[in-house]
Amino acid sequence: MSVILQPTHPVEVETRKQVLVSQSGTGARRAVRKSRAFRFYTLEFHGRKQSEYSALEPVWAANYPKSTIEWVNSVLDASGQFYFDSPLKWSPTLNNLFDYAFSLKRRDAQALVAQESNVLPFGPSYGYEVNPDKETSVSDSVSYARAAEAVSSERRLISLVFRARSLAETLLMEQFWDYYYPCSKIAFTEPVLGVDGEFWIDSNFKWRVLANHLTEYSFAVREV
Repeated sequence: MSVILQPTHPVEVETRKQVLVSQSGTGARRAVRKSRAFRFYTLEFHGRKQSEYSALEPVWAANYPKSTIEWVNSVLDASGQFYFDSPLKWSPTLNNLFDYAFSLKRRDAQALVAQESNVLPFGPSYGYEVNPDKETSVSDSVSYARAAEAVSSERRLISLVFRARSLAETLLMEQFWDYYYPCSKIAFTEPVLGVDGEFWIDSNFKWRVLANHLTEYSFAVREV
């Protein structure tokens, strides 16, 4: 079944993998990849006519949760078969006007694209968060006397953000993320302090479509 869906912008998208990751105090990482990368779209529709919602609800009821619909939306780089991935939510806003929302999961995994370099291809925007941290073993007694030891050196966790980017850039970074997360090291230079070194990608890839060809995206990296 093919459907036409034109959600309200911005649209939240997350490219996810099921992984199990552990990292030792020396920085060695073990990762078990449980799945390839799949896209999840959170779609919201604001100020829509009741007739639009009434046409959509039977489609959701007939296909949720195990059947797929065909959906194509070039602005969101969406194409193929999708599962409804959530209950359907709606609320009346004015007479004959509705807000409604649901999530979709793409049935097919993202195609893995080999990368020529492990250097992060685009620089982040200002406003990212940096959290220096150590692996520690800490025990406080009932008197608050502390026995503690650092079991790793200081490492930085950096939550990178990339604002006002093109869709083309976002898709290239998604391919880079997919190729290296979670098992392979990347090279990255933190531009403010000039920290230059190797990092693990440490999160799923989140992106938001703000308008036609205008996006922002984010993911975290952890110092090796």
